[in-house]
Amino acid sequence: GIVSPDDFFEPVHQEIWRVLAEASATGRKIALKLLINALGDTANINLLKGSGAMTVAQYLARLAAEAVSVMLVADYAQAVRVLALGFHLAQ
Repeated sequence: GIVSPDDFFEPVHQEIWRVLAEASATGRKIALKLLINALGDTANINLLKGSGAMTVAQYLARLAAEAVSVMLVADYAQAVRVLALGFHLAQ
């Protein structure tokens, strides 16, 4: 309940959040395969940070490899929310 899709700057992160929140709300298990199926595994993602195009599956695998500990989720969610609020106020 801390973070909403609009708190993410990258559209792909907004969509990832929507899929995960929907899965959680309906009692489905959250897994990498769920995201790949929901987002499509062959579409290319071009991120604003200029990391180049990669497939959804490649990007999700990269995110999973860099994931933080579950114990820190609330802290990271709060940080995302604070940054999003600051961004929206600056506009």
